[in-house]
Amino acid sequence: MLAPATGCEATIMTEPIVALVIAVALGVYLLHTLLRPEKY
Repeated sequence: MLAPATGCEATIMTEPIVALVIAVALGVYLLHTLLRPEKY
């Protein structure tokens, strides 16, 4: 069984999740601007 995450492990898991959210949001924004350039 896995031990519960400590404060250090939780921080390590938080960074990639935040980076993934930012990368996906940026990708959606870039795709939207590529498909609809007249709005920008």
